[in-house]
Amino acid sequence: MTTPLLKNIFFYSFFILTAFSMLIPYGIFRVYELGYAMSIGFNYNISIVIFAVIFYVIFRKKMFRSKVNNKYIKPFIDGFLTIFGIFVIWMFSTSMIAGLSLIYNTIIGEQKTINVKAFVLSAEKTKSKNGTIHNYVTIQIPEITRTFELKVKNEYKINDLYIDTLKLGSLNMLYKFK
Repeated sequence: MTTPLLKNIFFYSFFILTAFSMLIPYGIFRVYELGYAMSIGFNYNISIVIFAVIFYVIFRKKMFRSKVNNKYIKPFIDGFLTIFGIFVIWMFSTSMIAGLSLIYNTIIGEQKTINVKAFVLSAEKTKSKNGTIHNYVTIQIPEITRTFELKVKNEYKINDLYIDTLKLGSLNMLYKFK
């Protein structure tokens, strides 16, 4: 295989894997810990930034094509595109790590079933730009010594009783399949 072909395979594989790792958890889980999964990605922030810079340097011609020829404006446009490109790759990489950690949590290692009966410590309801409503609750499970922020389907209020049967995965994240 030629080098340009390998570069194309790597470039498109990165974005396909990112989309896969972001969509699969959303499609198969009814309850999951998105915040905890994102914190796993943020733990490797420096490594992700280094990866993003290297990825951008290798593939910048494939990502952005600047046709500005003005010698005064071109450095600003190139600088903006560099910062924006690194940010986009960093954002995709962090999302990919979060999604893959959710998938890893459910597939590999020991899975324990937990009957949860806990009071809701905090509840949040958000609405995305396309109108999708997301509900988040924070609960404290007596058997496990940390609080859990869960993305749930139903709306809860503070001090409501949250009752569910969840799984505790290998990365200590709670989840429930649809």
